[in-house]
Amino acid sequence: MIESGGRRALLINGKTDATTGVGEDMAQQVLVGQLPLLFTPEGKDVCVVGYGSGVTTHAVLTHPIRDALTIELEDAGDRGGAPVPRGRRGNRSRTRGAAS
Repeated sequence: MIESGGRRALLINGKTDATTGVGEDMAQQVLVGQLPLLFTPEGKDVCVVGYGSGVTTHAVLTHPIRDALTIELEDAGDRGGAPVPRGRRGNRSRTRGAAS
């Protein structure tokens, strides 16, 4: 993780995977969670691969889904060392490690 100018970025293998604030990839993080459910509004069970900062999981949870399972790929902990645990909202969201 790096911090610069009040923003944090999670880098995995040298690539920025998540940012806080109005990072360059924020729209992508949100749209990846929103678009599938906008095109499939009857969707009830969702799987998000990779936690990052939790923005995508948070976007999914703005829909009336039953369950969101987020699978974290990094061994660095529950959120891969990410700065913001946004995705956890109530009992509709679960996080698992890839090895679980």
